[in-house]
Amino acid sequence: NMRIDHQGQYRGMMSASIDLEDMAAQLNRMKVGDHGQAFIINQTGMIRFIKDKERIGKQVETISPAYQANWQDISSRDSYSFTYMDGGDERIVVTRKIPVLDWYLVTEASGDEFLSGVWKSTWISIAISLLFVVAGCLVGVVFVRGIRRPLVQTADFATKVSEGALNVSLDIRSKDEIGVLARALGDMVDSLKQKIAQAEEQTEYAKAQAAHLVRRGGVPLA
Repeated sequence: NMRIDHQGQYRGMMSASIDLEDMAAQLNRMKVGDHGQAFIINQTGMIRFIKDKERIGKQVETISPAYQANWQDISSRDSYSFTYMDGGDERIVVTRKIPVLDWYLVTEASGDEFLSGVWKSTWISIAISLLFVVAGCLVGVVFVRGIRRPLVQTADFATKVSEGALNVSLDIRSKDEIGVLARALGDMVDSLKQKIAQAEEQTEYAKAQAAHLVRRGGVPLA
């Protein structure tokens, strides 16, 4: 029950009904790893609900003196956490205040179990990351191999053209940047061939005109 006051005047009472058997059943079904537990204590530190029924009605420090050492923080905060050593295992404790009842839900887990789960997740993440790195390297190798051959062909083509071999051809049909470069080089060589052919035609024409003029002037053509 809770008294309701407004501006110093009594307004009524608020009551909450809790099925304790249902609460105990729900609590017993809670699983905190293989070696953890969950239980409820009241405002004085007495255990009200716990799977081990022999502990019901006893003070929480019977589980561990660490609860008594941290009781002031547990009872003065809505939520609190701490750790303590139980043999070689570090126990992780988290408490949460239950409104109205002024009780506290306590969950206690094995640090070894918790960390083993964290490490398992970490190793899985590392393995997945390595898998992506390897896949990326393979893709890179395939990509480099794919562009290496057309690059070599283009370089050889440009070298032969620079040496005067205009009868060579470059057969690269890809639509990427290398293909664009190859087609541009091919067009350049074709244009150069046309210019040379035009120059040869003009040269032959000039020779013919000169020969004609020489014959008309009676001067022998050297």
